[in-house]
Amino acid sequence: MSLYDKERRKLAREYNRQKDLRKIINKFALIFFWILFFVLSLETRLYNTVRAVLDNRELTIILFIFLFLLLYSLFRGILNYFLIYRLEVKYDLRNHSTTGWVMDNIKSFLISFLFLYFAGRFFIFLSASYPQNWWIYFAVAGIIFSLIITFLLPVVILPLFYNLTPYPEGPVKEHIMKTIERAGIVFDDIYEIDLSSRVNYANAAVIGLGKTRKIVLGDRLQQKYEVDEIEAITAHELAHHVNGDIYKNLIINSIIILLSLKIVYHVWPCLIEIAGYSSLGAVYSLPLLLIVWGVVSIFFRPLQLFWSRYRERKADDYACQLIDNPASLAKGLAKLADESLAKLSYNRYELLFEVSHPPIGSRVDQAFEKENIKE
Repeated sequence: MSLYDKERRKLAREYNRQKDLRKIINKFALIFFWILFFVLSLETRLYNTVRAVLDNRELTIILFIFLFLLLYSLFRGILNYFLIYRLEVKYDLRNHSTTGWVMDNIKSFLISFLFLYFAGRFFIFLSASYPQNWWIYFAVAGIIFSLIITFLLPVVILPLFYNLTPYPEGPVKEHIMKTIERAGIVFDDIYEIDLSSRVNYANAAVIGLGKTRKIVLGDRLQQKYEVDEIEAITAHELAHHVNGDIYKNLIINSIIILLSLKIVYHVWPCLIEIAGYSSLGAVYSLPLLLIVWGVVSIFFRPLQLFWSRYRERKADDYACQLIDNPASLAKGLAKLADESLAKLSYNRYELLFEVSHPPIGSRVDQAFEKENIKE
């Protein structure tokens, strides 16, 4: 008997066909936006307009970054609404009102603005003060920033969007806590996140760093999943802690930040000359810097995703060793796939540039193989 629900698999095929088409439209729309943005020299026009209105240089920088990000966010927000949000609502994946979705986007915009302002201001300072070494200092700042964000995620950022509460007392929690003890890990508590306030599927994660490290389980898990399935999913997340995956990922990402900025540093003077900007650190060069860094980062994406999928498989292996019945992991993963209408396999492009987890179909098969070995 198949673990998967036939009707959900049929819906998944329909949903993913539409989703894949919309992703292509979204990519080309964003490329068109940036081509139009630079062909029309909107970065310099916007900066000159702001400078003509404001006499203060610092306020000019702040307003320029705000308006540039607002323009981009509005365009991307409209795309996401029509291409992604409405599709998820149509297939009952999104449990979030339009008003709530807009409010979340406003919060994300404000967080992005603060980040972009401080990062942009720091780049302007470094490129003027240390034109030969700015990329090193900028990379170090980026690495430190990623550490801070990882540390603050459970206690500052996540609560802006979700409620995070101690897991409800009862047999399920007792069972999970015994699994944690069996793994030899000390956690002050496990937490439940109200994912159902936004989406109609479950999930789980290990987040935070050091004292803020937390295991969080989506609230739909307790509503829709068997105890042994929740245990198996939790065991997978415990593996990330046991294997030190957060620290390993931070190291990999730090190396990529250094290498990508080194490449940007070498091509930046040539691009500045082609664009006709007045200096390496001109305020209006920030949009171009974001694009160039983003394009360079794409070349490192296959490595990042390969590493992520490798760690996820290791986490599945650990979970199958920790729990008594590896088949419960297969059942839990199959439910997650059906709920979220996830694909069971991916094409080569998706593996290279998009997916951070192994195909659920192969993960389910692997869990059953572990079950047969245990038997």
